[in-house]
Amino acid sequence: MINARKLLAGVAVWLMMHGGLAAGEETRPVHDVEQVVLAQRHSVPETVEKLKQAMAARDLTVMATVDHGAGARAVQMQLRPTVLLVFGKPEVGTPLMQRSQLVGLELPLKLLVYEDEAGRVNLAWPSAAQLAERLRVDRSDPVIGKMAALYEALSREVAVP
Repeated sequence: MINARKLLAGVAVWLMMHGGLAAGEETRPVHDVEQVVLAQRHSVPETVEKLKQAMAARDLTVMATVDHGAGARAVQMQLRPTVLLVFGKPEVGTPLMQRSQLVGLELPLKLLVYEDEAGRVNLAWPSAAQLAERLRVDRSDPVIGKMAALYEALSREVAVP
């Protein structure tokens, strides 16, 4: 059975990559991703710093901070503040990668902090169901539960004034 959402998303990406859209035509990305979004009370930089502090307190390693807004500015383009944090804990992720090294395409974990069209700051991450699907493990796997609980705890902690 064909998944229509995945098919449409694939067609849209192919068209964008191969010039199938008219120059200057406004496009909106198509996502076949189940994500959790939680509004934040702080600016993007403040939220990122609070997340890094919360991660350090949990002995999590921040492997990368990707400032998409800075990348856009570097090529004279505009993008609202958007920062991706890449983080993890080898003690948790390694057992999954021992089962299948291809899990390395999905790990470490990622949190996206971004300012939306209305100026609200949001924190987004994949849902537990999406994590389980992408990692190709059963949703009831304890590691999935730990990851989902970690996303929730971090996001709620930084939301507190």
